[in-house]
Amino acid sequence: MVGLGGSKEKGLEYLQQCGNAGGEASTDAKVLLMLFLRREKKYEPAVQIDRALQSEYPQSSLLALEEANLLRSMGNSEAAVTAYRRVWQGGREGRYPNQHYETAAVSLGDTLRARKDYAGAASAYELVNQAPQPYQDVKQKANLAAGQMYDLLQKRDLAVKRYQEVIALNSGNEPAANARKYMKDAYRE
Repeated sequence: MVGLGGSKEKGLEYLQQCGNAGGEASTDAKVLLMLFLRREKKYEPAVQIDRALQSEYPQSSLLALEEANLLRSMGNSEAAVTAYRRVWQGGREGRYPNQHYETAAVSLGDTLRARKDYAGAASAYELVNQAPQPYQDVKQKANLAAGQMYDLLQKRDLAVKRYQEVIALNSGNEPAANARKYMKDAYRE
């Protein structure tokens, strides 16, 4: 973009140097470096950078959530589950003022769902309904996923209630169309 050439390794090295320099752009360089390391599947150094940034910015739910996402990408679902729960609890305790931490509950649900822990996933998705002023699309996604989990658990009445909530939130989008479909025929994997 600015006429510089080089390799990925050289670019990562430049970002590392800038991040370590401590100037105005240090934090930006660290965030970029973390994202590029993630893309290159170099998760462990990305987690280390993220944790260092969290110590500098303890009120950032995004950094805390990214640690959990990195752990999940590493295949460490148990650590990811713990991290998602920590983000959720921190949000409930006011650690992330005026931030939307409900995404942690959806990610927790998705992680548990991947492990076939459908009851745990349903409980995680339900947490979104407890968040103060959650994003409506996140709430809709969580309710749809909770309904699917209830269908898999053969709790049809709970599933239908969640599908109705999806439609009530926004009746004209894809999640609502899926909810209508699952109200007619129970969700199956």
